[in-house]
Amino acid sequence: MSRSRTLPPGLTARRGIFYHVHTPPAPFRMAGARKQIWVSLKTRDLAMALTRYRIEQARLDVKYGRALPDGASGTVQRLQASPGLANHLAELLVWQQLAADDKLRSEGHYAGLDWHAQEERLAERCAGLRAAYAGGSHASIVEPIQLWMASSLPGVVVHGDSPDEVLPLLRRMHEALIELTEVQLARWRGEVRPTPEPPPLVKAGISWAGLVETWQRTRKTAPAPATIERAEEVVASIQAHARGVLPADITKVEIQGWVDQMMSTHAPKTVETRRAMLRTLFQAAVEQDELTRNAVDKTVVQLTQEQRAAEEAKGDGWQHYRAFTAGELKQVFGSKIWAEGWRSADKKAGGDAQVWLPILLYATGARVSELAKLLLADVRYLDGVGWYLEIGLASGRLKTTKSIRAVPLPQWLIDLGFVERFEGLRAAGEERLFPELNADHRGNRGGGFSEWFSEHVRNKIGLTDRYLAPCHSFRSTYKQLLDLAGVAEADARRLLGHRKGDAHGNYSGPYTFPPERADQVVRSLEWPMVPTISAAPAGAAPRGRKHHKGPESVRAQRA
Repeated sequence: MSRSRTLPPGLTARRGIFYHVHTPPAPFRMAGARKQIWVSLKTRDLAMALTRYRIEQARLDVKYGRALPDGASGTVQRLQASPGLANHLAELLVWQQLAADDKLRSEGHYAGLDWHAQEERLAERCAGLRAAYAGGSHASIVEPIQLWMASSLPGVVVHGDSPDEVLPLLRRMHEALIELTEVQLARWRGEVRPTPEPPPLVKAGISWAGLVETWQRTRKTAPAPATIERAEEVVASIQAHARGVLPADITKVEIQGWVDQMMSTHAPKTVETRRAMLRTLFQAAVEQDELTRNAVDKTVVQLTQEQRAAEEAKGDGWQHYRAFTAGELKQVFGSKIWAEGWRSADKKAGGDAQVWLPILLYATGARVSELAKLLLADVRYLDGVGWYLEIGLASGRLKTTKSIRAVPLPQWLIDLGFVERFEGLRAAGEERLFPELNADHRGNRGGGFSEWFSEHVRNKIGLTDRYLAPCHSFRSTYKQLLDLAGVAEADARRLLGHRKGDAHGNYSGPYTFPPERADQVVRSLEWPMVPTISAAPAGAAPRGRKHHKGPESVRAQRA
């Protein structure tokens, strides 16, 4: 059987060089053009010629519109370069070429060829591939691999965020070509080299909804329904932006575009919260081997100059909520909790906390999260100063390290029976100042109380001004009292635990800003009103006690 009769249609050889010959369909045929077009495959190797023949056929199918069945629409599947994808493509290349070689042999296409010459060409090609690989050069395989993918995986595009991500794929494909050539060479030498099993299809990868499911499944504690809802909102947002691209295929550039797009409609803090949530979802999938990399890493919330100035002007946020007026303070502390001894049965109210926590917010300017977690060990007494709260040393993590500080308690708070309450809790074996406040899944003991008190102030007391944040406005009130008393900005920041200060304010805490100095500041304040407690809780002293000096057991404590 002659070689010309056994080669596929359109593949022929002239003077040892293989050519692809095709006739363009009538609609593509130009007037006066040749009926046949010859394309040199630039090889004398039959195996290489057959590979290039199939590539040329695929190119022509795309050119002449024969690549897809009638009525079908072309879709592009974008695959992110990864070690897993590189291994799959390498296995697919070796299997496909060896399976094609098996078919050609079984159909007699190699009859009449110069076997010795084919062996020499394969040996030369194998040596060239090995030399290039040893030298770290993969440039020679880029075009052949691209053409192979165009013919074998039409509609599939492999991409990477950087050359560092694509290089391992090229290296693995180079190894596959060396392996393929070695097996072909061994076969030409008469060795039996079986064709491997076909590799599995490329997995489409985890879906966007699957990200949330994996995150929920792998958490140590079940997330709150509101947290799950936020995660689903984030996923819906990025999915709409990705337009069909799966998590495994999305790039850092595309995620950064999603972040930048949100900056035009959302506050920077909200955008960062969403970005962090998406990163958490991706990381959970990475840890479960459902993704090969976290595409959210190294994306950032980029502020414009105007946004950066606005964020810096916010400080710790007290500028956003105004202080209580004297009349509003009378409305709050004149309500039935303090005036009538009424107590809410809501667990968020924290029992005794609904009486004393708002008073402490007003008396110290501290954050509700700081006061809610206080231990009895944080309540201190010092001769010459009196009672004060040591915030941040024993009670645990605070907002910033600048929040560690000593805050003296005004005398009117002591007169209300605060010390007697403290002594009663200690005698009962309690460890916390507000033992009935429960921590949420994040360990925050003040979140539930803040929600309850805000609703109480707005719905029961009737203070609905949107610029009033019932808990935080006590902090704003304290800041206003410091300003009216002429307290230096640096001292005010130390008492409030703000993270910013002047050039001399890079210190904070009960030891660098001693309670004696803090007590002098607090004594200078003029309180617009002093709360009273009617039908005080058990353990509280009668109203009207003056200048309580503290029991001997506590008086001996030192900062």
